[in-house]
Parts: sequence; structure tokens; C-alpha cells
Amino acid sequence: MLSAWFAFFISFCSTFMAAPLMPIIRDDLNLTATQSGNAASASIAGTVAARILMGSLCDTIGPRKAYGVLMLLTALPCFAMTVVTTYAEFLICRCLIGFSLASFVGTQYWSSTMFTPKIVGGANAITGGWGNLGGGVTQIVTPIMAGFFLHYGSAFRAWRQCFFTPGLLHLLCGMSILILGIDSPDGNYAALAKSGARKADTAEAMRNFKAGIFNYRMWVFVLTYGFCFGVELVVDNVLAGYFYSQFDLKLTEAGLIASYSGLMNVCSRALGGIVSDLAAKRFGMRGRLWTLWFLQTASGGVCVAFGMCYESLDNSIATMIIFSFLTQMSCGATYGIVPFISKRALGVVSGFVGAGGNTIAAIVQYVFFTHTSVWVEIAIRNLGIVIMAFTVPVALVHFPQWGSMFFGPRKNAIDEEEYYTREYSAQEKEEGRDGAAKKFAKEAMGERGSKHGSSAALNALDVKADAVAAKA
Repeated sequence: MLSAWFAFFISFCSTFMAAPLMPIIRDDLNLTATQSGNAASASIAGTVAARILMGSLCDTIGPRKAYGVLMLLTALPCFAMTVVTTYAEFLICRCLIGFSLASFVGTQYWSSTMFTPKIVGGANAITGGWGNLGGGVTQIVTPIMAGFFLHYGSAFRAWRQCFFTPGLLHLLCGMSILILGIDSPDGNYAALAKSGARKADTAEAMRNFKAGIFNYRMWVFVLTYGFCFGVELVVDNVLAGYFYSQFDLKLTEAGLIASYSGLMNVCSRALGGIVSDLAAKRFGMRGRLWTLWFLQTASGGVCVAFGMCYESLDNSIATMIIFSFLTQMSCGATYGIVPFISKRALGVVSGFVGAGGNTIAAIVQYVFFTHTSVWVEIAIRNLGIVIMAFTVPVALVHFPQWGSMFFGPRKNAIDEEEYYTREYSAQEKEEGRDGAAKKFAKEAMGERGSKHGSSAALNALDVKADAVAAKA
């Protein structure tokens, strides 16, 4: 897991390294404001298809190979950035570097399979948050790196030299994952396929894919995740430029202030996942849903306040920090729920939800921050209102065995085992292919919460399992 979260950290650094350097890059490549905005959008739009593909690959060939190869391939555009001379080349490189953010899916897939459901929210949030931390670190480190290289050449040369470092780190991370990584607690998927414990073919991948896309819960979180993680990506792209222009700061000062947003990830996203786990311990899945709704709605409200503080640097910094903290907590709370949507299609669901963050980020970047006719502070204010509006669909998510925000489980509803094994055909069940789903169902009964007697339910499932084993 160490190599996984660090690789994700590096992918964040490389994707957003251009943001604090944009004042220099704009002058070097003669970019307009619209072209700069398009490049920023490309950096977060590039990973959409990559995240969806990464999710499917994690389900079939395993996260080790998928993750390792991704890091090796995305080292190439990092190195290519050192020789770009035109807007088109810059746009393509930023788009391709953005593919590396698909590493998030591999990281979340790994932590979801390596940790028990009782703490999966915290585990996912910590690994994801420490990865997202790269978005803040790069705001601090990149201007310092550029300043160092300025001693040995011009500013137009210095910004290019900065991209050598992430390129090398991509290579090192990719090789370490391939050499040291393991797909699951049971071993690597290739070995499990040879032993007959797994199937890894096109038909299996398609069945996993269908199990994910036909589950409406996934699509709700595809939408809502865009307005926490997607907003975080946009903020990483625009904050340095906003503080630089709005308050007439130096480049290093603006980058330092902008870094506060990303640096919140050292604890904020982890706290969101931990709070989700604590809420589930008492109130079950309904507690997780309420936690996510409250955090994300609050972040939208503070975003509105941030946009109204454009005349005060101190107030802008304070509201930005609170807004970033709540947004990142919402990200952690989201992935406290995602692992429970589907066991069979865990990778597909993680990939689509993650891609939703990038898709909506690209849309938000274009709609709110690309057009020069709109003041940035007004765009931030409007964004806050949209965040609150698009968090409402969380109330529509209903698990038959656990209920929703406003309604409990229906009387005589299916239990956890039925929910997770219904994704398998009768033949697959006969072959024992649903064994992992049954195991997860037993662990997931804690999502009923202590108020609903999850311990008694767990004991009942043990009796049921014993009876089936005795009959067999």
C-alpha cells in the first residue's frame, strides 16, 4: 500500500505542477486566458477514460499490473513537457499527464480489498487523502524548484526543467509496484487464475462491467463525487492564479497560499472516512449517507462565503481553508460508501465514480473559469450554489438491506448475502464463484449499525452458514 499511495501522490504532483508555473508558461508559449483554461481542463479531463479502464483492469488482471504500467507510460509526457514549444503540444502533454490520476482507482481498489468493511472508509480516505496531498505540495515545491533552476538559465528554461523530477518518480513508482505489489490478500490474480480460483477473460470482464453500470447507486455517486473531488481538482488549478491576480502577490506567495488547500488532505480526507466509519458503527449505512450529505452541503455553503470575501486576503484564506477541508472530508465520506455498492464490480464502480470526479471537474473548469467575461469570485460563489444542489441526490440512494437517509429497510427485504450474490448467475453460484461475495456480505452486516442489532444478525448468518455447510 505504501507504493500505491505514494504513486498517487506523485501523479497529483505531476498533473498540477503546471498550475503555479502558469504566469511563466503563458509568457513563454504566448497563451491566451482561454488557452490556459483549456489546458487546465485537459489535465483533469484526460483521466476520465483512463479511470474507467483502470477499474475494469483491476477487476480482471489485477491492480498491480494495471497500476504499474500506468505509471511507466505516464512518465513519457512528463519528459515530453520539457521540450514543448506550442499551445497544442502543451495541451496534449497536460492531457496525457492527467491520465496518471487513474492511479486513484488502483489505490482505492487495493485499500478496499485489503481492509475490513468496518474500517474501509478510513482506509480509503487515508490512502486517497495522502495522495491528494500532492496537489498542495506541488504548489509549494514547484516555485522553489523553478527558482533553483533560474540560477542556471532563463525562466523559460527553468519551468521545463521542473518536469524532469516527476518523470523520474513515475518510472521509479511504476517499477516498484510491479516488483513489490500483490493484487489481493489471496495472492496475484495471474496465479489465482492458473489455479482455477479466478477467471480472467473477456466474458468475465463484461459481466463485471454490467454489474456496475446497471446499479443506479453508482451513477448517483458519479454525479455527487464530481462536486467534491471534481471541485478539488478545479480549485488546485485556479487558486494560485486567483490569489496572484486578485491580491497582487508574488508568484511564490500565491503558490504558498494555494498550497494550503491541498495540504488539508494530510488529515481532512482521512477524517471524512473515519467519521463515516463512526457513523456507520452506530447508525449503519444510513449514517454514512447522512454524513456525506451534511459535509458536502456545508462545503457548498462555505464556497459561497469564499466567493464573497474577495476584498479581504485574510478572510479569503480562512474561508478557502474551511471550504477545502469540508470538500476533502466529503471525498473521504464518499469512498466510505462506494465499496458497498457492488462486490463483484468493485473496480468498475470505483473507476466510474472516480472518473465522474474528473468529468465534472472538466465541465466546471470550462463553465465557471474558462471565459474571461466572468469574474473569478462570482464563479466561485455560483459554484457553491451548484455544489449544494447536486448533493441532494444522495437522498435517493437506497440499499434494500439497510435503507436510505429518510427510510429504513423494507419489511422482509433481502439480506446482505442476497444483495451481493444476485450479481452472479445460477451456474456461477453452482461453481462457487460467489464465495468472495458471501464472505463480504457477512462482513458488511455491520452496516446495519448497533441500533439495528448487527451483532445478532451476524450470529444468525453464522448459523445459516453452518447449516449450509452441514447439509453439503
